[in-house]
Amino acid sequence: MSSSNRLKRYELAIEGSDICIWDWMDVENKEQWWSPGFYDKLGYQEDEIDANIDNFKSLLHPDDVDKVFGALNDHFNTGEPLSLEYRLQTKSGEYKWFRGSAKATFDADGNPTSVAGSIIDIDDRKEVELKLEKDHNLLRTIIDNIPACVYVKDLDGRKVLANRSEYELWGFDREEQILGKRDADLSKEGIAALSENEDQEVLETGEPIIDKDAYTEIDGKEYVLLVSKLPLKDSNGNIVGLVGISNDITERKKMENKLRERNQQLEKLNNMTNKIYSVVGHDLKTPLSSILGLSDLLLSDIDSEDEEDLKDNLSIIRQSALKMSDLLGDLLNWARIQTGDLSLNKTEFSISETVRDTIDLLAITAEQKGISLQFENEESFQVYADKQLIATIIRNFISNALKFSDEGDTVAVSVHRDEKHWHLSVEDEGVGMSEENIERLFDNRKHPQKEGTQNEKGSGIGLRLCKELAERHGGQISVESELGKGSTFTLSIPINQGSE
Repeated sequence: MSSSNRLKRYELAIEGSDICIWDWMDVENKEQWWSPGFYDKLGYQEDEIDANIDNFKSLLHPDDVDKVFGALNDHFNTGEPLSLEYRLQTKSGEYKWFRGSAKATFDADGNPTSVAGSIIDIDDRKEVELKLEKDHNLLRTIIDNIPACVYVKDLDGRKVLANRSEYELWGFDREEQILGKRDADLSKEGIAALSENEDQEVLETGEPIIDKDAYTEIDGKEYVLLVSKLPLKDSNGNIVGLVGISNDITERKKMENKLRERNQQLEKLNNMTNKIYSVVGHDLKTPLSSILGLSDLLLSDIDSEDEEDLKDNLSIIRQSALKMSDLLGDLLNWARIQTGDLSLNKTEFSISETVRDTIDLLAITAEQKGISLQFENEESFQVYADKQLIATIIRNFISNALKFSDEGDTVAVSVHRDEKHWHLSVEDEGVGMSEENIERLFDNRKHPQKEGTQNEKGSGIGLRLCKELAERHGGQISVESELGKGSTFTLSIPINQGSE
């Protein structure tokens, strides 16, 4: 076959492929030869652009010029084959990606005399690669910004991926510093063995480990990690490694331990409180009950007018003991409410009888202050509530009314009911209150402390206790008052609390 025929066959083979060739016959001159496919790939006719080094340079993307000519100069200096990717501008103004290769010939002195090369259109492949690179960078950014430690291990337990939280936890600045390392390279021997056993279990069984506490040591400091490990499978379902996710919960564990210790202390305090309840409820109230009982007995035995002074003194003793007993009861109930230890013991009882019993207990106080204590609009009906606690509310209402009433005033107690509630009201003609004091009346922080008309002092918890007790029954307390004209306190409790 003649050389001309062979050349034609080469040209036909090249034209039938994606390879475009060029020839720079003399590097001292600018002229080149481009194959027809070269023009075609760029959208030009052969007569529309001259084949020379200047035009080739003008077609390069500005960001690729230095790269291409730098690589060409390196090739001239070293003789190493040249192959790189770059962009060329088409006639339409768009840039397409090509892979270019070149090989120079040199004279006896090692100077380049000519260069021949080829270009291959890789634009479609490059578009896919760039998209994959963009997606990879986005995914990497997301992984590195996850506060949890994320890593991937191969079947040999070596890390092949680690996000920023993971490699920084181990004291590294870059991912490359931790890749290829096993737990034995990073942690204590015993701790590493435990972790690697867990890895092996996941790799062999395919069963994940979820949210397990793991202990490790880094630079002599112990850490507690909340670890999850999941098998990593390929498209055929074969396990090729594992994905690990861990969170540093060292501080949380410290707080949990502190809370556990605090709860133990609180439990001890609670037990101590219960003992105090027992002392107050029994050891203190028992002697007070004895004093009250003995005072009543002695008072019933005094008939002589010559012993009136003794009778008065015994009455004072009895009233003092009664107030102390009531105060202890209020303090106990208040403490139980604050600790959540107060439970209701509901029964059916006559509210009128309870009111009369309470009035009898406070009759001497009313008599000593010269106040008329009356039970008006008496209506007899049964209520379902905690009798003792309702009696506490009634006693506090009446005691408060007596405290702020003067000689000659009247304190009137009444009970009634409507379709939904039963009501108990205590009305006095005493000093009354301003609107500001009414608003502050049940406020724990701003409760107005005020002495009675005869300088009586109170504990400051009576009305707040009443409010709590009313709410425990699903009810409420309302107050109407006017300075200088007295006050009315009303307890309202729902009727639909039938026997349970």
